Amino acid sequence: MADKTIAIKVDVQGTTEQNKKLAQLETEVKKLTIQRQKLNKAVKDGNEVPLVQIPMTGGAIVPAYNNPGCELRITQKQLADIFLGNITTWEQVGCNGGTIKVVYRSDGSGTTAGWTASLSAFSPQWAEEVGSGKAVAWPVGVGAKGNSGVAGQIKNAPGSIGYLNYGFVVNDDTIQQAWIQNREGNYVQANAETSAEGLSQIVLDDKLRGSDPNPSGTNSYPIVSLTWVLAHPEHEKNDTMKEVFTFMLSEETQSTSDAIGYVPLPESIRVQALEVVETLQ
Repeated sequence: MADKTIAIKVDVQGTTEQNKKLAQLETEVKKLTIQRQKLNKAVKDGNEVPLVQIPMTGGAIVPAYNNPGCELRITQKQLADIFLGNITTWEQVGCNGGTIKVVYRSDGSGTTAGWTASLSAFSPQWAEEVGSGKAVAWPVGVGAKGNSGVAGQIKNAPGSIGYLNYGFVVNDDTIQQAWIQNREGNYVQANAETSAEGLSQIVLDDKLRGSDPNPSGTNSYPIVSLTWVLAHPEHEKNDTMKEVFTFMLSEETQSTSDAIGYVPLPESIRVQALEVVETLQ
């Protein structure tokens, strides 16, 4: 890619808003819509044609809080109990600070879907009474829109705790990140190493789809997920897109992930993704 410049515009929005825009997008071939139950298909001239999903990066979702002087170390059950309202004071988790103020996403989001899937894996009570999804009926707390809204609420409300994408915590010293007990019983924080180990436990199907709401692994961070791009197997611009995807999946580019709040793909997944990129025509 050294002999040409490819401009890429990134529009940062929540999952729900992205899905709305994707469903409305006018493509060069006609109208492209992604059916909720058929994410691997698109519509071209009235006929279904396949799309491929290519893992491109990973992410972690972290319990973020505002309680100076408290180094929060909690079990998976305690984390769920905080968001269920079973634990209501900081003293119950070994810290000073009085009442715990829960903050959640008020808008539908993939972050909420990942967070609640893990809480469901951590707690039978959460799974039964609340469940998982991009939007749920929260038992306690106050809502804020977007990761930025939740981050702002946490910063401005001492004693608060919420959940954020790792990128909103890694480069912000004003937001504290809790230590969570993982499936093996070890306490971990999200970082490039622990999150990548968690991602490496995800078993992908033949379309490179997969998730694990509570991965095993001695040093695995337990709330992780992959991010994919959708691509046409055949498209007139695929030569260019192959260059873009190959660059994004290179070891050098993946190594920059942590600095911008993402998680580098485990080598096994990176290799599988590159193999799919090579099939694009």
